[in-house]
Amino acid sequence: MQNRGIIQMLIATFLWGSTPIMSINSHLKSEVFVFFRVLFALPFILYYALKEVSLKEFFTIKPFWVLFLSGVALGVNWIFFFWALNLTTVANVVAIYYSGPILALILGVLFLKERINIYNNLNFFGFYRCIGNSQRI
Repeated sequence: MQNRGIIQMLIATFLWGSTPIMSINSHLKSEVFVFFRVLFALPFILYYALKEVSLKEFFTIKPFWVLFLSGVALGVNWIFFFWALNLTTVANVVAIYYSGPILALILGVLFLKERINIYNNLNFFGFYRCIGNSQRI
């Protein structure tokens, strides 16, 4: 049973990691690529969601509009992500994409007066190491 989970994880990782390459090789505009990505994912998500709750219950989830707006924001995020893949390399896009939490951390310290703890320092160190190594390539 444990091997099944490992195989599923490897398949999911392969699909997730190959998405930028599929986007580049499809030669579609980022909006079209995201549309089809959402369109193909919708039946699977609805199947698993409706397996847990009824259709009426699904649309009466209390923070429905918050979830809906966060879905729209995620779609816009994907559009910019796949648009950026057409402008530069996959490595540059992914490095910039995953530096977002570090930017949020810096802005939180500057504007929200959040305190820096040991975990934040480790994040900065990891980010610095990644950026420092990418400059040597």
